[in-house]
Amino acid sequence: MEEIRILQEIASNTATDNSVWVAAVSAAAAILGATVSAIISYLVTGRTIKSQERLEHKRLRASIITNERLRWLQDIRTRLSELYVKLDSQYTLIKRPLETASAQEIQVMLDEYSAEIMLETHMITLMLNDKDQEQIALKSELQAALSFMQDCFQQTRQEEQSFDDGQYAIIKERIIKLATLIGSETWSQISNLE
Repeated sequence: MEEIRILQEIASNTATDNSVWVAAVSAAAAILGATVSAIISYLVTGRTIKSQERLEHKRLRASIITNERLRWLQDIRTRLSELYVKLDSQYTLIKRPLETASAQEIQVMLDEYSAEIMLETHMITLMLNDKDQEQIALKSELQAALSFMQDCFQQTRQEEQSFDDGQYAIIKERIIKLATLIGSETWSQISNLE
């Protein structure tokens, strides 16, 4: 019986409004802890999202730059290749004796080649950067090739013709070297993502 009395005394001493207060404080502390945890989680998630966004933006930019430089380089190479096929064909045709075809047929062929060559040359020239030394030099060499071909046309009107195959080869070699340098420079920029 003594034990029951002690338990009743303990119950009456602890059965005050303090227990409600302790429960309220505990609940408030739990709510505050959950709120602080949610705020910290929100801030960390926001920073992670911003960091991922910057990283994705850099990746996208690098991908676009890489793809566009590769497309540009391939386009320049293709156009130069097509240009030289036409220049070689035209140069060979100019050097042929006139007996193989009528003068009018040859003139029509030469005019077609000339139009295609001028188109390709102008397209390549417009694609080049005026601030890059190799590209400026390539423009100059393309003009030298056109001037050389114009000199060859002038000779077709003369009785004595003397075509300088060595000069033609030098111009062609310079253009190929410059195209190779431009290609190497572009690959380097792609590698460095500049």
